[in-house]
Amino acid sequence: VCRVRAVLGSVHFSPYRASEFEAKPKPISASVTHRRPKHVPDATPSPVDEEERSENVPLPPPPPTPELIQAVESGEVASLTALLANVDVNAQHTDGSARTALHVAVQLNQIAATEVLLQHGASPCALDDRQRVPYVLTTSKEMRNVFRRFRADAPDRWDYVVAKVPDALTDEMEDAQKAKAKEKKKRAAERKKEAKAVEAEAKRVQEAAAADAAARRAKESACAACGQPSGTQPFSRLTYLYCSTTCVHNHKRQLMADAALKRFGN
Repeated sequence: VCRVRAVLGSVHFSPYRASEFEAKPKPISASVTHRRPKHVPDATPSPVDEEERSENVPLPPPPPTPELIQAVESGEVASLTALLANVDVNAQHTDGSARTALHVAVQLNQIAATEVLLQHGASPCALDDRQRVPYVLTTSKEMRNVFRRFRADAPDRWDYVVAKVPDALTDEMEDAQKAKAKEKKKRAAERKKEAKAVEAEAKRVQEAAAADAAARRAKESACAACGQPSGTQPFSRLTYLYCSTTCVHNHKRQLMADAALKRFGN
């Protein structure tokens, strides 16, 4: 009872006010709900989308190879000559290399096609995508001579310094070169013949010396009594070699007899 009384004594009462329990209006700013705007996709395509779209789009076919270059690649000189009347002889390849038909003919080492192209106005000064003139693509002496002969036949037609074509090659120069090569070959054959003769003589001398040495060794190792080979293990007496003991005794008696004759002879 005392505890209940103490609790009730600690409670404080205040007068009732109805205004404190009425609902208060909320401010407008608090009642308005701020909604996040919806995401609108960007109309600009991403690089990945563009790449996928480009992969799906078929590429246009490459342009066809010019007929003139096709004729050069096939090696058909007759077809090449027929085409030269109606096409540009200096037309470039469509593979991006900027090569002309002359470039292709030189790279394929087609002598006849190169001669025909030069005679029909193909430019030896034309550059490909690597800034190379046709002459620098040559791989054989005969192909280089084609350009040099053309320079001799048409010395004023092109700037051969730009084309990097060396000195002209005339018929007289070719004849002189052939004669020089023939003479060089002849001298080489003569030197080879002389070398063979010297080698044969040296071999003969060597064989003769070997035979003399063998004869000398055979004579030195021959039996002093009978003259036959004394063998690998000869008998020896004084400075003589023998093939048997019989020859030893026979030669001994012979030497004694010869010595006695000399004494009696004196």
